[in-house]
Amino acid sequence: MKKTPTLNFMDFQRLFDIFQYQLAKYPQKVALAHQRNHRWQTWSTQECIAEINRVSAGALQQGWKKGDKVAILAQAGEPIWNFLDLGLQQVGVVVVPIPPVSNRSQMEFILRNAEVRCCFVAGANLYQQLAALKPQLPHLKRIVTFDKIADEVSSYQEFLVEPNDDHRSAFQTFKAVIHEDDLSTIIYTSGTSGQPKGVMLSHKNIVSNMKSIISLIPVNCDHTALSFLPLSHIFERMVVYTYLAVGASVYYAPGLDRLKEYFQEVRPHYFTSVPRILEKMYEQLLREGMLRGGLRRRLLQWSIRIGERFDERRFANLAYWIRLRIANLLVFQFWRRAYGNRVQGIVVGAAAMPHRLARIFSAAGLPVREG
Repeated sequence: MKKTPTLNFMDFQRLFDIFQYQLAKYPQKVALAHQRNHRWQTWSTQECIAEINRVSAGALQQGWKKGDKVAILAQAGEPIWNFLDLGLQQVGVVVVPIPPVSNRSQMEFILRNAEVRCCFVAGANLYQQLAALKPQLPHLKRIVTFDKIADEVSSYQEFLVEPNDDHRSAFQTFKAVIHEDDLSTIIYTSGTSGQPKGVMLSHKNIVSNMKSIISLIPVNCDHTALSFLPLSHIFERMVVYTYLAVGASVYYAPGLDRLKEYFQEVRPHYFTSVPRILEKMYEQLLREGMLRGGLRRRLLQWSIRIGERFDERRFANLAYWIRLRIANLLVFQFWRRAYGNRVQGIVVGAAAMPHRLARIFSAAGLPVREG
C-alpha cells in the first residue's frame, strides 16, 4: 500500500539513521541498485544496513575517532558511496566529498585544509592522481580504492570488517553521543580566491533540507529514482537520501554515455539533473524529431510553441488545453516514452533552469521542480 509522506514524517535526527528508519517504515527488497558489466546489482534495506555496519567496523579497526576526516573521490554515484558515507558517520567520522572535476591544486588544497586521514577513491585514474599528491600530505595516511587495482593498494572489500559484539557495542556508544548538531560533512565549493571553500554541515542541516525537498517532490515507497549525478554534489546527495528516507528505490547509472538505455531499463518516477544535461536531452529529442521531416517536423515545431506557453495555471483556458492535448497525443507522449513513460518529476539543482525549457518539459508531462 502506498504510504504518502508528510513534512513531519522524518522522526530521525542523524543522517546515518536513514536505513534503520526505512527498515521500520518501508523495508525494500531493492533499496539501492547499481549497474556493473551491463547487469543490475541490488541491495535490500537489510543488506544496506549490514554493509554500513561493516564500514563502521572497518573504521573502528583503523582507530579513527569522532571528528576525524575521511574523503571520498568518485566520478559517479554508487551504493559503495552511500555505505561509506553513512558507515563512517555512524562512528563519528566526518565525510569530505571531493568533486571529481577538481584539478590537482584543488584536490591537494581540500585534502590539506580538511586534514583528511584517508581517501576512498573510485578508478585507477583518480587513484594515480591522488597517489602523486600523497607525499605532500602528511595527514593522509591511507588511500583505499573502490575496486582492487593492484596488490599493493588496499580495496574497499579489504577495508570492510564483519562486526563482532565489541563493534556492535561501540556502535551503540557512538549513536548515544552523536547529536543532530554535530558535524556530518564538509562540502567544498568554488571560492572567490581560486581555492575551494569548505562549508561545514551538521546532521540537522541536511535532514531539514531533506524535509524541504519533500515539498517539491511527492515521492513515496512505491516509486523508483534514477541517479546519475556525482554524490559529491550536495544537492544530489540530499535528494538521494530523501528518496531513501521515504522508501523509494534508487538506481545508480554508472555514467552518462548510455543514459537513454538506463531510463528504459529503470523507468524512473523521479530523477535529478542539472540544466545543462536537460538541455542536451532536449537537443537530442529535437534532432530525432527533425530527422523525420515533413509533417512530423512541422508538428514538432508547433508542439514546442504550445509548450513554450505552458503554465499550470493556464488550464482554465480551454482553447490552450485542447491544443496541449493534441500536442501530447502527436508529439509529447513519445518524449515520455523515451524516458520510461513513468516520470512524475525532474528535480533540478546547481544552477538556474531556463524558464522556456522548464515550461516545455512540464508541458510534455515531464514536470520540472527546481530545488
